[in-house]
Amino acid sequence: MRNIVFVLFLIMFSYAQSPKFSFVGLKNSKWNLYICENSHCKEINTEYEIRNYDIYGKKIVYLGSDENLRLIKDKKESVLISSKKDSFTQPYFYDNGEKIAVVKLKNKNSKKTEIISIDLKNRTISLLHFQHSTSLEPFIQNNNLIYSNVSCVNGCGHVIEEIWMKNLDTGYAKQLTLRNTISFQPFATKNEIYFSSLIDGKYQIFKYETKSNKTKRITFSNGNDLFPGVYDKGIIFIRERDGNSFIVKRENGKETILKIDSEIKKIRNLRIIR
Repeated sequence: MRNIVFVLFLIMFSYAQSPKFSFVGLKNSKWNLYICENSHCKEINTEYEIRNYDIYGKKIVYLGSDENLRLIKDKKESVLISSKKDSFTQPYFYDNGEKIAVVKLKNKNSKKTEIISIDLKNRTISLLHFQHSTSLEPFIQNNNLIYSNVSCVNGCGHVIEEIWMKNLDTGYAKQLTLRNTISFQPFATKNEIYFSSLIDGKYQIFKYETKSNKTKRITFSNGNDLFPGVYDKGIIFIRERDGNSFIVKRENGKETILKIDSEIKKIRNLRIIR
């Protein structure tokens, strides 16, 4: 007789202490930016709806529905880069918020991208990374550029997107994951890179350990687990299930759903605020 063990994870609604984070939420048919701290979420006014963004301290950079990259600093909003010949997306603050890594779509073609750097002090632009494929979602940790790279779209039967890392000192880049599926949305710490990856038709959270070069699956849900962010006690991410979106905090193997405004119907682009 076979023994069957059922392991149940208790998921509770909570107002418990959580990291300061932000997300884009759909409320009253409009996508708004929210900043959450100590179980309270505040709606942030922007001139245009947000497609994607990043926050560092009190600075906000975002791609607006007008297709321009926009900067909010000292409560003033301005166009950082206008979309003309090229377009720009997926900004990420680094170097203590003084620089922004951003994906440049050459001639507005998603198959021809570069990752560039914008220096906010002198408004100069430099090239961080280019390879003959589509590089997306820049994240910088310890002078390493972590990004996702689409290596195959046509002729493979499915999209292949993997996590890569480039040392910005040496210029050496290497592929970290080899899952032969979609792996994206990287978030890096000193020794680990968390990301979402497609497995058995669902997106789940995985962890790549840089010292051992091993990948470990973290979540085992019946929904889609996306946009992982890491803080001192655990991870936080978005779970999509049955047409609904939740923000889930995971500490020591225990998952807790964080309570937010019930009028927010959809959630995306979760960010830990630095």
